[in-house]
Amino acid sequence: MVSAFLKTCAAGALVVLTCTLNGQNEIEALRYSNTHFGGTARYNGMAGAFGAVGADLSVLSTNPAGMARFRKSEISITPYLNINRSWADFNKERSKDFRVRVNLGNVGFVGTRRIGRGSSWKSVQFGIAYNQLANFYTSAVIRGFSKPSIAEDFANRGWGIEPTGLADQAHLTSMAYETYLIDYDSSQNSYFVPITKDSLLVNRTRRTAGTMGEMNFAFSANYRDKIYLGAELSWVNVDYSEDVVHNERVLVDSTNHITDFTYTDNLTSEGSGINLKVGIIALPTDWVRLGMAVHTGSMIGFTENWKRRLSTTFDELGSNPEVGTYTNESPDGQFSYRLRTPAKYIGSAAFIINRQGMISADFELVDYARAAFRENRSFGAWDVSGSNEVIKNTYKQALNVRVGTEWKIGNDWLIRGGYAAYESPFQNNLTQNSWRQSYTGGVGYRINSFYMDLAYVLSHWTEDYYMYDPGLVARTDIRTHESRVMWTIGVRF
Repeated sequence: MVSAFLKTCAAGALVVLTCTLNGQNEIEALRYSNTHFGGTARYNGMAGAFGAVGADLSVLSTNPAGMARFRKSEISITPYLNINRSWADFNKERSKDFRVRVNLGNVGFVGTRRIGRGSSWKSVQFGIAYNQLANFYTSAVIRGFSKPSIAEDFANRGWGIEPTGLADQAHLTSMAYETYLIDYDSSQNSYFVPITKDSLLVNRTRRTAGTMGEMNFAFSANYRDKIYLGAELSWVNVDYSEDVVHNERVLVDSTNHITDFTYTDNLTSEGSGINLKVGIIALPTDWVRLGMAVHTGSMIGFTENWKRRLSTTFDELGSNPEVGTYTNESPDGQFSYRLRTPAKYIGSAAFIINRQGMISADFELVDYARAAFRENRSFGAWDVSGSNEVIKNTYKQALNVRVGTEWKIGNDWLIRGGYAAYESPFQNNLTQNSWRQSYTGGVGYRINSFYMDLAYVLSHWTEDYYMYDPGLVARTDIRTHESRVMWTIGVRF
């Protein structure tokens, strides 16, 4: 998900309206541009600070030159357990939620071929690996008293449109009108909500799922054990879903005797695309390693499918409408588009200490304002200029920092630790707590050609979330803690 920092909805009224619709907007551009470290347990145990270290399959997603540090062929796999906890604060009410998921962080192979003694080129490598870049599995529950209702948002969307034109021009308003949640004022050509506004108990659940990962096809070369070069083509795959269930219960009798209503919004999005990466690692001395890598932006094609449903319940005989439940569902919706994510520039340094340990750091520069939508002309026209302008005015360049360390314990064991901070991508402090921080640790075991690593990652972030139009509803602060426990097993040959 993503986390997704939805306070950007407050950037303007037009932007706000997109946040409760399944449209292509700046929220989606950030979701697929703001990736984090994943992959093997060793890589995670050092918070992904591997740009100048190399010799790990996850480095293919950071600096492909690191693959040239392999002296033998290798294969590994990394499953992990993801535990997501959230706390949502809305109008002085706090709600908790919890979600557990098992997933795949990495699987891959590197083949190494040594070159004859007469050449300055010591070896070449070919690698293919899957590395996960983002995990979208989150869950949040929001409860509390609210005024006014989300029905006000539905009514406002139909302003100036007669009921006969709602289905084509404002389908959320149409759904609310067809289920008697709102009514029409012909004299004003607008809609109103016949509900007592100070007596609404809100219960909203938002669950997101899916992952973003890439399959890396890389080639690297080792020059005199001093210069390491690498390049790769990466195939990006995205799978995302979001399910929202919004219920409001009326605690005081309303004009039309409604007791409660439930709105559901289901979105699925699938995408695939490509990017290129090139990198270099240099060893000016035996104890210093320097690295640099450039990632082109990914060009990803997406297809989204969505469906909405609204049901209302009335409890008094003789009311208009009569007692019962009224339901309206939207037709299945689908849209295709393309997104270009921003490029990344990574500088790295690692320092070897007495051949017993190392300290490494990565500095990653990303300009999130350079994300941009592209039309999918085969699916129909869509003016992307408005969405791209919002992206430029909402996001900025950010510096992400990852620091890690590894130390030998005896002949066979290693311990690791790390820290990562991802700077806010928003301009003008638009969100209060939009940094994402991660604390990591791990252990490793090596014996002959077999190795095993275990890592733990604790990440936390806060998003400023609006259930609908910020002009109508108070902000919800959603604080998320994500724990990952991962295990890598591998063999060198």
